Amino acid sequence: MPMGCIIKTCTFYEEAWWKTDGNSGFMSDLDRSGPVIVTFDDCKPDGTCPALMGFILANESRKYADMTYEERKDAVCRQYADIFQNKKALEPVAYHEKPWNKEEFSRGCYFSVPTPGLFTFCF
Repeated sequence: MPMGCIIKTCTFYEEAWWKTDGNSGFMSDLDRSGPVIVTFDDCKPDGTCPALMGFILANESRKYADMTYEERKDAVCRQYADIFQNKKALEPVAYHEKPWNKEEFSRGCYFSVPTPGLFTFCF
């Protein structure tokens, strides 16, 4: 069965500006104003290493997979700046991503997608 198409991102900042602004770091953007569908605060429990972890899912993942690393990074940061209304989002100290569909062995992640006829064939 084919696996899901997801890019996991982690954007690191000098400070957790979203917390200073009174936000939790959680964002669910179903209107698709950018590549990321859902974001979570990814700071360590002691508050160090401020980061936002985001997920680019399904069709968005396939669309953004054709872009360069820098284009994806810029799109993610612009979306955070827009959603959280803070220009500090445009100034990450580091950005990492994992395009799971390019993994040699899993070729995707989180879930598999049954193809038409698979269940009737197996059962």
